[in-house]
Amino acid sequence: MRSTSLTLYRISKKLLALAEGAIALLRAATTGFWLGILSREAFYQIDIEYYEKSQLFTSESYNLSGLSGWEEQAVNAYFPVRGNVVVLGAGAGRESIALAERGYLVDGFECHPDLLRIGNEILETRGSGATLSPMPRDECPKLKRTGR
Repeated sequence: MRSTSLTLYRISKKLLALAEGAIALLRAATTGFWLGILSREAFYQIDIEYYEKSQLFTSESYNLSGLSGWEEQAVNAYFPVRGNVVVLGAGAGRESIALAERGYLVDGFECHPDLLRIGNEILETRGSGATLSPMPRDECPKLKRTGR
């Protein structure tokens, strides 16, 4: 009886792994299909709608939560101790605030109007010294040396 139970358990694990693989494949195929047929404007609208509905990326607690583990490792490994940093796609400023608190001079850029507005509200109350400016979608902003 024990041997049969163990065999059934192993079979169920393999079936579950196959099902999960099939779901992942279906998800990838569906994503690829939509990426292939949607227009750039449709992507923009999806982006706008996603961040308008999301409460995570606009919350003050999230944006004051600091760098994630991998970001912390990258900064420690590859950034100088001090310097100027540009953050593209800065959202509402989580990385910009965290880097400014470490002593960097940070200029963040964001194309989503709500994230930009909320980020600037957080930066204003925080007084971190970081800046958050608008940038055109799918373009690099024109940077000016400010001598900061």
